[in-house]
Amino acid sequence: MNLEPPQEFKVLCRNLTQDLSISSADQMVQYALLDIGPRQGNAIRQFLDQKLLSGAYSPDEIRTWWWSTPSSITFYDSEGLMMFLKLIREALDKPPFSATP
Repeated sequence: MNLEPPQEFKVLCRNLTQDLSISSADQMVQYALLDIGPRQGNAIRQFLDQKLLSGAYSPDEIRTWWWSTPSSITFYDSEGLMMFLKLIREALDKPPFSATP
């Protein structure tokens, strides 16, 4: 499986560390998108739409791939990861990410 993420997605993943003190999926999305602007958000949106959420790969393949990202957050089931990726995608449709880059 060749899913090379753009640099912007790697930044998103690096924002997700085991040291996070979060109590909800929404908080995890906020941490993931720290320091991500509209231009970076657009690159992440395209990667999500064209690769991760396109149906080209199974949820289990994406979960296995996730382990190779810079994130230290582990998703033990593909359903949780897919839900998280969809929440990221939804957040990218809201300001400030929905602004024209």
